[in-house]
Amino acid sequence: MPAMVGLAPLVRISWAIVPLATIAQGFPACHAAGERQVVQLPAGAALLAPPDLYVAADGSDTHSGRVPERPLRTLGAAAARAGAGTTVHVGPGTYHEKLVTRSGGSPGRPLEFVGQGAVVDGSRLPGPPERDQNVGVVELRHPHVRFAGFTVRNAGNTGIVLGADHLTVEDCEVAYTRRHAISTDTGHQVAAGGRIIRHVALRANRIHDAVLAGNGYGQAISLIADEFEIAGNELYANRDIAIDVWLGARHGAVRDNHIHDNAGQTAIYVDGAEFVRIHGNRIHHNKHGIGVSSEDGRYATRHVWIHDNLVYDNAGHACFIWDRDVGAQDVLFAHNTLVRNGLAFRFAGRDNTARVISNLAAASGAPPESAGSGTAATFAGNVWLAAPVGFEDAERGDFRLTASSPAIDRGAPVTHPADDLGRRIDLSRDHAGRDRTADGRPDAGALER
Repeated sequence: MPAMVGLAPLVRISWAIVPLATIAQGFPACHAAGERQVVQLPAGAALLAPPDLYVAADGSDTHSGRVPERPLRTLGAAAARAGAGTTVHVGPGTYHEKLVTRSGGSPGRPLEFVGQGAVVDGSRLPGPPERDQNVGVVELRHPHVRFAGFTVRNAGNTGIVLGADHLTVEDCEVAYTRRHAISTDTGHQVAAGGRIIRHVALRANRIHDAVLAGNGYGQAISLIADEFEIAGNELYANRDIAIDVWLGARHGAVRDNHIHDNAGQTAIYVDGAEFVRIHGNRIHHNKHGIGVSSEDGRYATRHVWIHDNLVYDNAGHACFIWDRDVGAQDVLFAHNTLVRNGLAFRFAGRDNTARVISNLAAASGAPPESAGSGTAATFAGNVWLAAPVGFEDAERGDFRLTASSPAIDRGAPVTHPADDLGRRIDLSRDHAGRDRTADGRPDAGALER
C-alpha cells in the first residue's frame, strides 16, 4: 500500500508499532494525486497543513510546492494551500499579483510568508487608483499571520491592509504607494460598528514614498488596534503623517523608530487613542515632531505618555497638543530632548491636561511656561536653552551631555503611570537604556550623563 499522509490528528499511538493496514481500516482506498499519494478522509476530517511551501519566479502552480525543487509560481496558489503552521518561502523575483490570505494560523502555529529577495508589485493590478484605502497589494485578513522580508511597492491604493488579530509585519520595505503604506481596514472602527483588531506588531520595516497622492489621502502607517507595537521602523520621504495611531486605538507603544525627512505633516500623531506610549524615537527634518489631538468626539484621547525621544531640526513644533473637539487628557511629556525645532511645545484647543517634566529644549521660539487657557498643564524640571549648548555634537545629532551641560541633575521626579490593566510604565531608563536614577537626581532630557 502507498504511504499515507494526514493521519496524525486521527490516530493515537502510545509507543507501539501499529500495522499500516490496521490504521487504514475503515477508510477508502488510496489513489494517486499528482506527485504524492493522498488518503481520502471522511467529510469533516482535518488534514494538517504542510509545514513548508515554496514559491519561485520560475515555478509552476501545477507543482506541489512542497520542496524547493518543485516550487509554485504565485503567492495566490501558496495562500490557497497554506494553513496553521505553514511557512511559505518566497524566492527572489518580482511577483505582479495581489496577495490576500485565504486562511490563518493558530496560537503557537502561525502562518508565515517569508520573502527572500521577493518583490510584490501592484503596478499591473486592475482597478482605479486612490479610490479605496481598504484595497491593498497585500491583504492580511486572517489571524496569526506573519509577513516578513518582502518589498511591497507600486500600490494604487494601500500597500498592506491589516484586517485580523495577531498580525506581524516585519523586515519589509513598503514604498511608492498612492495611499497608505500599511493600514488597518477602516471597517474595524468601533464607532462605525466594527470590531477593533488586536495584537498587531509592525517591526523593523523601511517605509518611504507613501501617500504619493498627497495630503489627505492617508498616512504612511495608519493603525487602529488594541495591544500593538510599532517598533524599530525607518520612515522617510512620505507625503503625509508618518505614523498615525487613531480612531479608538489603545494599549500600544510607538518606540525606537527613526522618522526623518518626511514632507508631510507630523512624524507621530495620536488622535482618538488611549494608553499609548511613545518613547525612544529619533525624529528629525519633518514638518512637526510628535502631536496629540482629539479630532473625533466619538473617541477619547487620553493617557498618552511621550518620553525619552530625540526630536530635532523639524520646521514646526517638536511636540504639540491640538484639539478641536473634546480635548486630550493626561498627556505626559517627560525627558525628551528637543533641539532646533520651530517651537519646543505648542498647546492649543480646549479641555487639555498635560504634564511637562524634565525636558531639555533648545529652540528659537519661546518655551511654554504657560499653556494658554485651553490647557491645564504643570511644568517641572525642564531646562530651556536659547542655543544648543552642552551636547557632545549637536550638529551631528549626538545629544549626549557634556560634563558642563546645564541639564545635569536638573530633572524632576516623574510619577510612573499605569494603564487600565494595571501595567506600570517604567520611566527609570533613558533613551539609551541607562539607569537615570543611579546617581541621585536625574538629568533633564532624553540622555542621562
